[in-house]
Amino acid sequence: MAQQRERRADAWLIGTAVALMSIGALALAAVVIVGVAGGVPSVALTWVGMIAPPIAFIVMVVAFVRLIGRRRRPTAQPGR
Repeated sequence: MAQQRERRADAWLIGTAVALMSIGALALAAVVIVGVAGGVPSVALTWVGMIAPPIAFIVMVVAFVRLIGRRRRPTAQPGR
């Protein structure tokens, strides 16, 4: 039961990181498109594009550290 909770938490972390990175990439693409078109990009889109990818990276590192820690954890071997 505990393993299912850990897997669910890890899947949630990775899904959050992917969603944040996608939102950040879309915001940056919108800023570039508006800038190339000669307009003034929204400050909110600029900030989302600057903040979301680093947060997504940190969340992904946390997920990887959790997975590495689980992999190094000794497992109970039957018959011993």
